[in-house]
Amino acid sequence: MRIVLTSAFALAIVAGPAWAQMDPLQLKYESERRERIETEKKYNETVKRTQTGAPEVKADPWRNMRPAETETKRKDRPN
Repeated sequence: MRIVLTSAFALAIVAGPAWAQMDPLQLKYESERRERIETEKKYNETVKRTQTGAPEVKADPWRNMRPAETETKRKDRPN
């Protein structure tokens, strides 16, 4: 039992300074950076998908209410 405790203590003494040298903020920054890149990639895919599939259609809500124009009316109307 004494050997196990001694080896665990020695391992803790050796691993402690090595763990202390790691910057915990750097680990946080890396995970945030990965998350940001992934979110940006998903956003770009969504934008690309929505832009290519939607043709521009001009909507005229009054088209059924107006009478059809004839050639003479179009010529008489000033531009």
